[in-house]
Amino acid sequence: MQVVITEELGLALKEIRKANKVKAVDISDHIKKSPTYFSKIESASIKTIDSEELENIFKFIFKDKGDFTSRFQEFIGKHMVNRTDEELRHKLWLINFDTVICKIPIPSELVDFCIDKMKELEITIAEIVERINENEDIVNELQIPLADLNQEPHSWFEKNGEIFILINESTDTYEKIFAKKTNVCNFITMYAFLYNMLKSVSPSFDEARKAANSILRDHKFLSVEERNRALKDSLKSAMNTQKRTDIPLSASILTVRYVLRQLIVLIFCE
Repeated sequence: MQVVITEELGLALKEIRKANKVKAVDISDHIKKSPTYFSKIESASIKTIDSEELENIFKFIFKDKGDFTSRFQEFIGKHMVNRTDEELRHKLWLINFDTVICKIPIPSELVDFCIDKMKELEITIAEIVERINENEDIVNELQIPLADLNQEPHSWFEKNGEIFILINESTDTYEKIFAKKTNVCNFITMYAFLYNMLKSVSPSFDEARKAANSILRDHKFLSVEERNRALKDSLKSAMNTQKRTDIPLSASILTVRYVLRQLIVLIFCE
């Protein structure tokens, strides 16, 4: 999968490299490319890069700095925090990092839920994957046949003021997940499966989206954007409760602290 290198992404990569005191020449040696090549990545002179190579660069930058996944998510969260949905819509590289490149541990309970739901609905993995790859939301919204849509799969793009992602998954990917041979995947892979599985029993596509997101939240399978949203919503709810019930300020602070502790558990105890 190819990742589009924007100027902002190049600058963010340079920023995180310098913050971790990693030399550009050392990264070049690690990925077995010339220093000029890596310089072109940071300056966005190179337009695309393979996602595995980009992930390899980040792993090198974060080496000996704790768990790669948490550090990678920390990097994404830093660039997403306090951005509105409208601002994020124009930061497609961030959304790609968050939902496509970043790998999330798959809770065993979520896998079991999906298996049980497939049995209940009498639907197979192959049938769900076929529906995923039809990308009917894009076809219906843009009124463009898939054959005429010149877009890289698994990369968000903007069209008519909205953002979309063209998905092309394999049955093998999900068979490994549900056989518990794979214990991590990106957000969009699991979301697409749940969403398309639930389409057949939901009154509308919108209801299927809401149900899929709710199931992922319940099982703590969250993108960084969803985690940020959960934090904001929980803090807002805690403060609104204090205002409605006239709880003393000290009690309100305790409530907020409790919410924060719960969110720490939500985010890190997967």
